[in-house]
Amino acid sequence: MKRRHFLATSLWAAPGAALGAPLAAFAPAPDPSDAPPTGPSFTVDAGAGRFGKKTFVGPNPNDLKIAGQDTGGALAVFEYTGTAKGGPSLHLHEAQDEVFYVVAGAYRFVVGAEQRHLRPGDTIFLPHQVSHTWTQLTDTGKLLYFLQPAGKMDFLCLPQGELTNTFIDAEAVWGAELRQLTARLGSAAGWPEMLPLLERFLLGRIARRRAAPHPADAVGQLLLRPGPRLGLDALADYACLSPRQLDRQCVQRLGVGPALYARIARFDRAFRLKNRQPELDWLSVAVACGYHDHQHLAKDYRAFTGRSPGAFYRQDTQAPERGFGLVEAGGNAKLLPTQNV
Repeated sequence: MKRRHFLATSLWAAPGAALGAPLAAFAPAPDPSDAPPTGPSFTVDAGAGRFGKKTFVGPNPNDLKIAGQDTGGALAVFEYTGTAKGGPSLHLHEAQDEVFYVVAGAYRFVVGAEQRHLRPGDTIFLPHQVSHTWTQLTDTGKLLYFLQPAGKMDFLCLPQGELTNTFIDAEAVWGAELRQLTARLGSAAGWPEMLPLLERFLLGRIARRRAAPHPADAVGQLLLRPGPRLGLDALADYACLSPRQLDRQCVQRLGVGPALYARIARFDRAFRLKNRQPELDWLSVAVACGYHDHQHLAKDYRAFTGRSPGAFYRQDTQAPERGFGLVEAGGNAKLLPTQNV
């Protein structure tokens, strides 16, 4: 995994490390009745996305056709083009109803305890708070789907597992807000002006979230803490879920299962510790972060970055943020050993 892919995985699979809370906890949009008036009529060409941007779920186009800001938060419309059989994992939306219209191909929908088979021209309504999924049964297919209210939860209202190791156009999520931020950043004199703009934008997004706490989020926060590793059964007891439910909900909420999430979090601690205290040798870093030895740390480095610890560290010292003078948080932190994992 190259540096760009590692950073994307860190954000999607270990979001609490980056923002202090799971990314999936971003709130739905405000009540549409409080939203400003919508804009004028517009047309989105065939094969194109709103604002001239295309978005994907893996290799499959998932184009935004009508955005939440177009409707005052009342509605969003997407066109999904499936290039292979398959579909998302079982999930639910806390505050959004969905309507799917089959344009091409054959699909099986599971809604609660029911199964429905849909073909071109069929429509299905999926109420919020009801678990559901769908599977494309043909090699190719196309869906037109509607979200009401539009919201901005779960980054395009998809389970985090569907976004792991993919790259989403941020404008498709934050629209006009992000374009305004980009314009302000472009006119800023330098990083001393840019960083406060970024901080206000992100902190404002976090402050506006209204999603209810979720057991998988609490497990994610627990796994981010240094300390002895907990088994799946212990984590399931902590979350008051069965092991199978916990694994499924962690994939939905955090992007990966709890075992891989814990492994990424431990690797992230080692990565940041070395950056904070470059004088430490790799064995000291490994032991401090709960590895049995240097070899286990090196195995994770190769798995997540494709490089040895030393090679990736040297590459990271050349990263743009290092040139900006940015350093790891807690630069004065002392080395605090934890129990081996």
